[in-house]
Amino acid sequence: DIGSSTIRAEVGDLAGRVVGESTRTVSPSDGRAARLSAMHATARAALRKAGIGAERIGAVCVGTTGTVDGDGTVGLSDALPDWSGVNLAAAIREQYDCTVVVENDCHLAAAAEAWKGVAAGLRNVVYIHCGHRTGAGLLIEGRLYRGAHGMSGEIGALPVIGWQRAAAHLAEYRRSTGAEGFDAKAVFAAAAAGDADAERAVDRYAADLAEGIAALVLTLD
Repeated sequence: DIGSSTIRAEVGDLAGRVVGESTRTVSPSDGRAARLSAMHATARAALRKAGIGAERIGAVCVGTTGTVDGDGTVGLSDALPDWSGVNLAAAIREQYDCTVVVENDCHLAAAAEAWKGVAAGLRNVVYIHCGHRTGAGLLIEGRLYRGAHGMSGEIGALPVIGWQRAAAHLAEYRRSTGAEGFDAKAVFAAAAAGDADAERAVDRYAADLAEGIAALVLTLD
């Protein structure tokens, strides 16, 4: 999983059990070469923890921000510097002789929740990604919906729906507590534990999402 500030690698068996994992912090300003290098290093560390060699890997799946073309190339990413146009599938095949799948991270998250998460057993799923940016993944009748150009769910930065301001409510709560760094999970956990300020932050975040969806529907109508 390749993100703005974190790269995470997991090695799993065929039942989906994680047998090795590694996480590496990167800078949001890192360019393509630095991020690819960190990606390979994180994957190697996960393999070492799993105690297996690269030759035993049957498939590699990569999740990334941005749209992804059919050949595993990032078509457009406005979140990471110099990331548009990088062929992630080719970069992975330099290290691993196996099947390689590259997909948008929100799409993968929606599929994962429908497989083993809170949406297990459901055929129609809307997954909302809550981070510095807001994105979405869709499953319709059990199938991942990418859209005609792979841009399904890539609506978080559209000015017309205002989702770019939603995460600011969560960040503001974090600052008010003296915490450092953006951590949406921590805000939701605090709200679930009854913190009134966190509850208000989450309510405002959800209200912005609802307002944005309504604006998008009106625009398309």
